[in-house]
Amino acid sequence: MKVLESLTEDSDAFEHTLVMGFNPEPRFLDRFLVPALRRQGVRNIIVAADAQATSQGLVEWGDGLRGLGRSWLLWPVRAPVRFHPKLIVQAGRTDLRVFVGSGNPTHAGLSRNAEVWTRFDCDMRTAPSAVARSALEYVIDVLSAEPGNTARRAALAALLDAPSAVHGRITDP
Repeated sequence: MKVLESLTEDSDAFEHTLVMGFNPEPRFLDRFLVPALRRQGVRNIIVAADAQATSQGLVEWGDGLRGLGRSWLLWPVRAPVRFHPKLIVQAGRTDLRVFVGSGNPTHAGLSRNAEVWTRFDCDMRTAPSAVARSALEYVIDVLSAEPGNTARRAALAALLDAPSAVHGRITDP
């Protein structure tokens, strides 16, 4: 599966996207992924990544990030061990989409490398499946325990309050 293409296909159904990974590539996110999602109507974009990798990367990323803090939010996660999930959740009024894979939120991890991704499409009109419930519970468990500023907390609440996040059902794409 080409996860980068899948992220932006039919994304007009989604208002929220949460990307979790170890070491994001902010210039790729800022200049490519975020604008592509925004063009499709995604208005709430959160990237949660390992706090240590994020702080090391901030020096390398420099001042060239136009959208960080405005078009998308970076949420450094402090974990007892390295924070290393590869999870993407897209939520909207009627749909929930969950990607579980092996790639980091980088250009290579989402498009060039031979990464493995599985996509689950959810229909909000029926009860949530175990996969959708597990993904959302994981997001809540991890990010609720993290200190977050008001903007991060509001963005997470908006994603979790999307009807599809509450009432989704997994189906094979």
